[in-house]
Amino acid sequence: MPTTATLHIVIFCFGAVSLAAIYHTILYIHRRDPILKYYCIYLSSLAMYMAYRLWMTGNNNAFVEYYFPSLQVNFALDATFMWLTYIAYIAFWGRAFMLHEAKGMLIHGFYRSAIPVLAGYIIWENIAVNIEAPFVEICLYIGVRLFVCCFGVIAMISVLQKRRSFYYYYLAGGTIAMVSAGLFSTYVQQVLHSRLLDISPFGWMMFGYFIDVIFFSAAIGYRLKEESVERMTALKKIISQQEIIQRQEIEKIEAAYRAKEQERARISGELHDDLGGGLSTIRLMTEMARDATFGLNGAYLEKISARTKELMQNMNEIIWSLNNSNDTLQSMISYIRQYAANIRESTGWEMMFEQSGIAYDHIVTGTVRRHIFLLVKEALNNVLKHAHATKLAMRISHEEHGISISISDNGVGMLLPDPVDTMKRQGNGLNNMRERIKALNGAMHILHKNGTTVVFHIPSGSLYNKSGIEIP
Repeated sequence: MPTTATLHIVIFCFGAVSLAAIYHTILYIHRRDPILKYYCIYLSSLAMYMAYRLWMTGNNNAFVEYYFPSLQVNFALDATFMWLTYIAYIAFWGRAFMLHEAKGMLIHGFYRSAIPVLAGYIIWENIAVNIEAPFVEICLYIGVRLFVCCFGVIAMISVLQKRRSFYYYYLAGGTIAMVSAGLFSTYVQQVLHSRLLDISPFGWMMFGYFIDVIFFSAAIGYRLKEESVERMTALKKIISQQEIIQRQEIEKIEAAYRAKEQERARISGELHDDLGGGLSTIRLMTEMARDATFGLNGAYLEKISARTKELMQNMNEIIWSLNNSNDTLQSMISYIRQYAANIRESTGWEMMFEQSGIAYDHIVTGTVRRHIFLLVKEALNNVLKHAHATKLAMRISHEEHGISISISDNGVGMLLPDPVDTMKRQGNGLNNMRERIKALNGAMHILHKNGTTVVFHIPSGSLYNKSGIEIP
């Protein structure tokens, strides 16, 4: 029979461990944490071991062996329950210390072999109660306990060297409490003849288990707190990132709105300047033609026709730039080619057109398309008005860094005899081209050799700009 003090300690520890097992099981059901699962298994196996001890309190022999008459064999139930508790403890301890992830280390080998060793020893204990093998039994008894002790010491040292946290300190504290209680209970049994303060070695061992559960429960609580802090930190980070994304989206919307407003202002200005002014001119010229004193003049009517044709071309260009179905690089080049072909038909020039590396699916916004088209148009008009050319070559090449457009003629180009007249007649055109290429962050080069070659280079960053580029 155990002493009264021992019985009270076991009953107290059984109640505390059972409550802890129930609480952590409910916690696991809600959180589904693998570490909580292994801890619940450990607490449940420990409570079962204590319950068995309380059930067999009046049968001292049952603590060594239990005889089943129907099978006519003895079973070491006490040792089985105890070592099953150790297996559950090691499984939890290894998961808590993440020993299953320590592959390639000595401690990983200890951890992987600990459960098979203890399972084999349980089988041996049940065999040993039915046979006489004292030497083998004492050797295995000492060997298994040394193995478990070495495993615990090596695991704690290796883990605490790398992981500095109260979570691991609590786990280490619980392990130290269990090892210390085991050593102290052995001391009480061997040196003090199984009594200290009227408490048996088993009572001291159960007290160690109780302290162990306190430390382990503190570790679980600390871990849950860390996870809560990490979740809050992650949530704040997500909220911060969402705020940044929202600000960026707002900035994009504002940029798109500004681009649309700029486009509206540009279209309004073009309609006012080109179409409004042109229509006013045509109206004035028509009124003058109707004047009887002025007389009907064929050359004057030709000017009205030319001005009307120019206004129609400007209107077509505006409509083309506004049509979203034309927002591709290929569409822009096709429009430029068509415009050049119209000039060739009206002038009779010998014209060559080349293109390379053009991708059909590259998107170019209407603002940028019109910007580039007007660059080419200005250059072609300069050739048409001032170069006295008979041949024209246009080359468009698309590469990773951007697009290059070169326009070459065999005329006099900008090398007119009168520099003053050159600046007067071509200065506005050159200035317009410079402003446009500057707005596109591009470059323009003018080469004079056997005629004139104008080269435009537009970088990819401007070519595929989605927010729009303000046209001067």
